Amino acid sequence: MTGMQLLDKDGSAFSGPSICTPAQAIAVSKHRSPRSAGAWLLLAALAVAVLAVSACADAGAAQEPVPSATEIHHAASAAAACPPRHAVVWIDATTMECMRESP
Repeated sequence: MTGMQLLDKDGSAFSGPSICTPAQAIAVSKHRSPRSAGAWLLLAALAVAVLAVSACADAGAAQEPVPSATEIHHAASAAAACPPRHAVVWIDATTMECMRESP
């Protein structure tokens, strides 16, 4: 690297990496930020909460009623018999009436 000189933050010539004693290196490696432990705890709590909410949502979806064959037949009959913009009114189990919907 001829012609180039490395500079420190303060603009002085870079003298190379600073060397610390082994005791200082151990002290630095043992130092833990208290926020890092709290962050892991918060992340774990958040993950448990997300799993619990998703499990509850799946359980509710599985309990929706399934339409019976009669209900499916009634819906198909109504769709075929009534013109658009008409509502179906079932009078009894086999009789229906098409009523015009108001705009």
